[in-house]
Formats: sequence, structure tokens, C-alpha cells
Amino acid sequence: IKLPQQIGSSINQNTNGVAGGDGSVIPNLRGLLPKETLVLIDGKRAAIIGSGGGVGAGASPGVAGVDINLIPFPMIDHIDILKDGASAIYGSDAVAGVINIFLLHKFRGLEIGGSIENTSMGASNDARELEGWLKAGVGDDKTDIVVIADFYDRAAMYTRDRDISANAFAIPWGGF
Repeated sequence: IKLPQQIGSSINQNTNGVAGGDGSVIPNLRGLLPKETLVLIDGKRAAIIGSGGGVGAGASPGVAGVDINLIPFPMIDHIDILKDGASAIYGSDAVAGVINIFLLHKFRGLEIGGSIENTSMGASNDARELEGWLKAGVGDDKTDIVVIADFYDRAAMYTRDRDISANAFAIPWGGF
């Protein structure tokens, strides 16, 4: 998905200040602080994580937001993004826009799925991701039960593995 509105610095899986990523993905729209993007789940406000991984981990309270990695991918039905400011409707935490994640509620049967992703860009070739899930659902006219179990694994990639950051010699890339 190409989403040019999802820009700017934010807390993501790889970076979190001092000691590397904590596995969270906190979206922000229009390059504003993540706390300016309202994240809804089925139309209801989602709780933010305290300070984007904790001040001790190098984050500041200004980057607090919703960790969307806590929502299992197979549980998402669709996502609506309001990329314009919506503070008149939703309040001051929707200045940058609104991300509304709709979950799957009616599912009947059994689904087993997975994905393997990798890059083909030199040192980044070790950045493979594995995901697998099992989804089961039963129900009738009054009740629906959906159970999802999934796993996710992403290989670590270090600065020493990248040519541009392996050492302090940055002249070939325009540095000094």
C-alpha cells in the first residue's frame, strides 16, 4: 500500500532511540507527532502506549501513540484513513487525521495462512519477515466467535551490515 501521508519521524519496529526497536509501530499522518493522529478500532478510540516505548528507551512523551502492531493482521477486515484534519469532529487528537481499523466480526470456518517476505537490496537481503496464522470462526444469527492465533518473526538487521553505516568513512555517500 502506498500511503504518502504516512511520513515523518515516528516510533517503529527498528528504531526507538537508544537500544533499538521494541517491536511497536506507531503511525503518524502528515509528519506531525503521532499523538496528533487519532487511531480508532471499530470507531472507538484506541488507548495510546505511555510514551512510545518509555523515556528510558530514548523516546519522549511527545511521540506517544497507538501501537498498531498489537492488532493481529488476520483480524483486520479493512482500514479507513481520513487524511485531512478532523479535529472539529473527533477532537484535538485528530489534527493530522484519523486511522480507523475495522476488525473482522463475522467469520465462519477455518483459515490457515502465512507469508514470507524478503528484500533483494544488497545488505538488506537479510531482512526477511515470517508471519503465519490460524483463524477459526463459528456463530449463528445472535452470536459470533472468532479466534485468531498468529506469529510474527523479523530478522534483525544491524548498521554494521549496511555499507553506508558499517564504518565512519562516509565520503562515497556525500559525507565527510
